[in-house]
Amino acid sequence: DENLLFPPRYYAKLLPVVMKHILAFFLVLTLPVTAAESYTIQLHRPSKPGAEFRVDLDGRMKTESKQKFGNTESGDTEQWQARLKGIVKIGKVNETGNPTELRITVDSFQLTEGKFTDEAVEKGGVLRARRVKDETEYEYLDVESGLGVPVREGNLQDALKLLFSLGGKSTDDKIFGTAQKQKVGSTWKIDPKSVAASAKEDKVVIDPKNVTGEMKITRAVKVAGKDCLEMNGQFKVTGVKPPQRFPRNLRVVKSEMTGKFFTQLPVDLKAPRFHSRSEMNMEMEVNGPGGLRVSMRRASTLIYKTTPLPAKP
Repeated sequence: DENLLFPPRYYAKLLPVVMKHILAFFLVLTLPVTAAESYTIQLHRPSKPGAEFRVDLDGRMKTESKQKFGNTESGDTEQWQARLKGIVKIGKVNETGNPTELRITVDSFQLTEGKFTDEAVEKGGVLRARRVKDETEYEYLDVESGLGVPVREGNLQDALKLLFSLGGKSTDDKIFGTAQKQKVGSTWKIDPKSVAASAKEDKVVIDPKNVTGEMKITRAVKVAGKDCLEMNGQFKVTGVKPPQRFPRNLRVVKSEMTGKFFTQLPVDLKAPRFHSRSEMNMEMEVNGPGGLRVSMRRASTLIYKTTPLPAKP
């Protein structure tokens, strides 16, 4: 049954807000690898319709909830892991170059719940993700007819939301970037106002005063023969307000989100990126009448690898 205090749709909306910009940030950072010099950071790289990528994705989600009323306590834990390999083709983009429609041709797509692992989509199957109004829809696609069948609500849909988040008008330069030139070892703060503006697109309210975080260029490395930079980042947001209102007799005493991320990026803008990893944590606590206490924690991890494919003539 749906938890009325913490509806799944709230977390489905909030997590992709930040994940979308973290992943886009991983795709586009570029700096020359010379620690002694300072360089301009360019974060936003618009996607192009028709572009294709080979992807290797690993997403994990764990949700823990606890309830206490008087001397009675109860709790529940749910977790799953999704691993997807295949080819992604960009279909449409918006005015800022963020994808609004894409197609995934599956090589393998495994979904693990507890001790059981199933093939979520058979090899050769095609999925379509597209932005419709303010929501992202996921479908099983019949390529010949162009008709799609919606993916039902559940862990498979949740996995797709974690792996593929579309749309958005905010740019990553505004959120994670800096107007000042930087060098290896430099750090800079993320922009709280841009974080709040991005969240507002998904009807999530954040006070910029409650946003902290910074980026850091840690070192220059060689990966697969390519000059790359390793990047680390972290952020924290407190006082997050969900899209829906809580009943008057319930009081939110804690609502915060934290994140950590790491990536290796080649200096060459035309070269594919390598490894990236992001970790997100959300926590909420609510007090109610009669000493009712409810808490929920949701943790997600996404490991992302892509290789651009040559353009077809």
